[in-house]
Amino acid sequence: EVDVDVVTSGRVLLLDGHDVAAAVRGAEQARRAGIPTVLDIDNFYPGTEKLLPLIDFTICSSNFPERATGETDLKLALKKLYERSGSRLVASTTGKEGVIAYFEGQYIHSPAFEIDCLDTTGAGDSFNAGFLHAWLRGAPTIDCLRLGAACGALSTLGLGGTARQPDRAEAERLLRR
Repeated sequence: EVDVDVVTSGRVLLLDGHDVAAAVRGAEQARRAGIPTVLDIDNFYPGTEKLLPLIDFTICSSNFPERATGETDLKLALKKLYERSGSRLVASTTGKEGVIAYFEGQYIHSPAFEIDCLDTTGAGDSFNAGFLHAWLRGAPTIDCLRLGAACGALSTLGLGGTARQPDRAEAERLLRR
């Protein structure tokens, strides 16, 4: 069950690829309402090929582009995924290497922050929060990626997926550093 009022109540719809049928339905409803869609995805599940064309921003793990395209070179896989999906941006979080994105015909790399990592659980979710916060404020794409990377890095300072979420001021301090 996907409630159209809930799906269209925000300024953006963040989806994952776990329940593909629900994600497709939600993305279709968001598209009809003019709500941008973001997909946080790690695995290629049956039906994912129906979901990808409905997504405006794909943010994935470092392994997903290869799973989706068969291409082993990450940059080439990102470009192929961009071309196949219809997303405006395809980005891959790569842990210690940071994040690399394919956007408007070019690659954008935002390096990782050096930090004393305790636990990476939830770092991708924190990345998404930072990225979307910057994007909703109209920031340039590189700044969206950098804030996402800062939030993801800071979240690794605690144990567990929700134990250590940075606020905007803390993330901005890391960005200035």
